Amino acid sequence: MIILWWVTFIFLLIRFLVAALNYWFPQLLKKDVSSVTDLVSILVPARNEEHTIGLLLRSIYEQNFRNYEVLVLDDFSVDNTADMVRESRKTDSRVKLLNGKELPEKMLGKSWACHQLALAAKGRYLLFLDADVVIKDDFITNAVNKLKNDNLALLSVFPDQKMESREEILVVPLMNYLLLSLLPMFLIRKSHLPSFSAAVGQCMLYDAPTYKKHSIHLAVGNNITEDIASMKFLKELGYNCHSVLGNGFIECRMYRNYTEGIEGFAKNILSGFGNSYTALLLYLFLSFFAYLWFLWFIPKTHLWLAFILIGYMRFMISKISRQNVFDNIVYHPWQMLTLIHISLLAIQKKITKTSKWKGRITDL
Repeated sequence: MIILWWVTFIFLLIRFLVAALNYWFPQLLKKDVSSVTDLVSILVPARNEEHTIGLLLRSIYEQNFRNYEVLVLDDFSVDNTADMVRESRKTDSRVKLLNGKELPEKMLGKSWACHQLALAAKGRYLLFLDADVVIKDDFITNAVNKLKNDNLALLSVFPDQKMESREEILVVPLMNYLLLSLLPMFLIRKSHLPSFSAAVGQCMLYDAPTYKKHSIHLAVGNNITEDIASMKFLKELGYNCHSVLGNGFIECRMYRNYTEGIEGFAKNILSGFGNSYTALLLYLFLSFFAYLWFLWFIPKTHLWLAFILIGYMRFMISKISRQNVFDNIVYHPWQMLTLIHISLLAIQKKITKTSKWKGRITDL
């Protein structure tokens, strides 16, 4: 029993120290409005995005940076996505609508859409944005300068996550909680090891010549987490890559209800644990179930120390993620139950090969 307690506590302490490193040495997108003269291709894969695409296109138009083209690929939408893009074109002639081609075998929908967009792009830099993202201030200039100054082939920016309901609070903060307590983000840039990779498909900025040389989305086209796979692919080839937090320059309302959030996270959570059921279940045990067991067998002073570390860890991660500290601490037990729900659903879908997203199978 004592050995199990120490294993659990040491695992907590490691996660706490990782969170502290990310808190004290935050990897953030910072303001840098040095002149950018090259053309930037802003590439948006869109499948049934009528409720969000207009906000994104408006936020692009309001940027100070003007040397861009916007290519939106309508990926067989059955709503008014295409009409929304055409309406935006009345205000900004740099917006162009492309019609997606049929999905090939052994390739997933988003990667295929991104590949088609890249083929049509003319820019020196390729900025892939999800349709539910909104960019602010000088985001494009800041991101391009970060890519150039750090000599990167790929820069991924984690948007600030907007949450407008209790259901979203139970799900969405889990992404940054897992990321920032398991991976010191500075190692993404400092280490060429592919295992130190993290990226989010909501915002991926590529050096265009490097991207096109290796046809990145074609190369990783059968991977559901094409964002992380792209970074690993480039790092294996020796390129520099990095991921930073949005720091107020970009935001996203990822999911709008509990069911959508559960389904969304379930399709890719296993990849964060090396597609290992064992690793994911061990994480759940050491980060949640073990504490329920220890309630009966471990002195309460030991447990209070653990709970204080968990609380302060949530504080640090919430602050650097620009999330509500109170909500994430108060709802932590329910968020962990949500994580268990997501994990079991992910394992069930993986075993039965029934994972879908936006009407398409995601497990090839």
